Amino acid sequence: MNQETITEDLINLFTYEAALAPSPHNAQGWKFRFDGQRLDVMYNAQYRILHELDPDEKEGSIALGAAIENISLAALHRGFLAQIVWFPKERTPKERTDDDPVVASITFVPAAGRSLSGLQQQQDLYRYIEQRSMNRSKYKRTSVPHEQIEALQKIAAEEGLELCVITDRTQIKRLAVMAGEAGRFKFSHEPTHRELFSFLRYTAKEAAHHRDGLPLEHFNIPAWIARFGRIGMDWRAVRILNRLGYHRVLAFMQETNLVNSAPAVCLLRTKDGDRLSYLQGGRVLQRILLAAEKYQLAVQPHSAIADLGYARLAGYHESVSAQWRQKIDEFPARLRAIFSVEDDLHVINVFRIGYPTQSLEKRSLRRNRGDMMEEAVELDDNGMRAETYYQELTKRNYPFISSGDQQRLRKSRIGIAGCGSIGGAAIEVLVRMGAERLLLAEPDVFELSNLNRQNATGPDIGKHKAQSILERMQQINPYIKGEVLGDGVTQQNLHYFVGSSEVIIDGMDVTEKSVIQLKVMLHEEAWRQQKTVISGYDIAGTQLLRVYDYRSGKIRPLGGRFKQIDLEQLSSLAFLSRVISPLDLPIEMLPVTQSMIEGSQESIPQLGPTASLFGVLSAWAVLDLLSGRPVRHKISIDIPGALRPKGKSLILGYKRIVGIVKLKLLLNKVTKAQKRSRPQTSEERV
Repeated sequence: MNQETITEDLINLFTYEAALAPSPHNAQGWKFRFDGQRLDVMYNAQYRILHELDPDEKEGSIALGAAIENISLAALHRGFLAQIVWFPKERTPKERTDDDPVVASITFVPAAGRSLSGLQQQQDLYRYIEQRSMNRSKYKRTSVPHEQIEALQKIAAEEGLELCVITDRTQIKRLAVMAGEAGRFKFSHEPTHRELFSFLRYTAKEAAHHRDGLPLEHFNIPAWIARFGRIGMDWRAVRILNRLGYHRVLAFMQETNLVNSAPAVCLLRTKDGDRLSYLQGGRVLQRILLAAEKYQLAVQPHSAIADLGYARLAGYHESVSAQWRQKIDEFPARLRAIFSVEDDLHVINVFRIGYPTQSLEKRSLRRNRGDMMEEAVELDDNGMRAETYYQELTKRNYPFISSGDQQRLRKSRIGIAGCGSIGGAAIEVLVRMGAERLLLAEPDVFELSNLNRQNATGPDIGKHKAQSILERMQQINPYIKGEVLGDGVTQQNLHYFVGSSEVIIDGMDVTEKSVIQLKVMLHEEAWRQQKTVISGYDIAGTQLLRVYDYRSGKIRPLGGRFKQIDLEQLSSLAFLSRVISPLDLPIEMLPVTQSMIEGSQESIPQLGPTASLFGVLSAWAVLDLLSGRPVRHKISIDIPGALRPKGKSLILGYKRIVGIVKLKLLLNKVTKAQKRSRPQTSEERV
């Protein structure tokens, strides 16, 4: 729903979408700052690349332009127009310092009542921001429809750029040779190769740790080979292997062969070579990439050709040999001939489009929001008051929580999906421990029956759960920065919820089929984005906590238990039977489980102490995960069992095992009866 004023929650969304833009080596060389009125987009010098080939930072400008385009599209989707002021302090690249890296200041005005002519296409492109990715596989020779190519060219022409496209096999082969030559340079040029080496991620765990760079699996390299890639791509080894033609093999595999497979190759160029032209070119490039995604076209940039052109225009770095300088000097004329261009070349990007032979389940990761956002400078002593308050609030945590762990907990954004019994219990413990950044997703309001176990009182009945809890938490710490997704986790916000959370607490209910589907989808998205999810299950007086650490890449969503399962037909009992082992059931739960199997009971009774126990366990697990400490994947604590005398526990333990066996037999009997009663499909009759 459109709003009339810009809020910090909207800025969170805009900057999240901005970070999904492409960047060379997935370096993500951007930073954002919001002062309550305007959003500054800045260079991040820490992640600058191509120092020797691109001293004018053309690649960085293109990436920032793409990020700004995503901000503009996200704002338009929410009913705002992004008004951009370029270089507010009018600094040239050489005059710019790390203290003054702002390239654009953006303010947002409501779009209502304003002319939106010509923006309909841009509005349509927003939905593809989260879907867009690069595909580095070989492409099929299937031709790209001419009308789609024309549509892409029109996007460029509307902004004063030109998209040149070749589909002729002879010209594509000539370009593939050029791409191979540029690739050989990058694999034999020590500074460039060392930089590329630093951005390669050889395992899923390494990719999740850095959350930038290029996972080798995205180059369609099997995982077992990728483990040895660190040796094969180390410059010390490459320098020796290049004498045997290693750089030629790499260039052929990653450049020549892939370009040659494409049914169409594009060159996007601008008329001028100034910095603003490259920023605008980045915006147009991103718009073209999103349109290609709309047409279900795969895209892969082959930036080496453009990068060598940037090196030539800036004046060659001393590390570029005379032999290579001579060869690179020939590139402009060769490009003009291939793409039939007569005037100056100011290349934004060279990329291939087509239909891939392989697709990836995961996309390149993005750094956490805290690494991209720069806190605006406070104009009063509010920042000092907040710091003093926080230090006083958390001083009794020390030394049990170290100063470093305390700051990690404070700066990290924690997502809580479901703020009822277990999710709500976790929130208060986290806040009292010192968490300050929360993303709460919850669709429901408090009811009287919730008060036996949920974080609420009588006056909260009828109030939205997440909003009510956040207001109460702000009474503990008024400086908490919390965002509420009032519709809960949905298919529309799932990508944002997972991507903007560093750790996720899964407190979603399992009493409704639609929520069960979203719960599974939450874990699938967390697996794709390699985030950790902490789930809990109240089983009478037993709290079962599971930690799904998807950062390692070793486990599938929910342990792979729901692969090829029809989620629409999945009942609460069927779901729980897949995530809870019969041996985890306490004796108090056996009569309830029997009633559920027989169909006389649907919902599961829940107790306050069990929910509160999840809050304690999950909050500590969050702290350990953020601090890099290993956490057990399964924790089961039986509160009544812990209090029973040993003799009584032995007797009930025997009865529990007997009861579990009887339940298993009953479940098999009911399952067989259900299969006999339902109509057979045509395949089963055959």
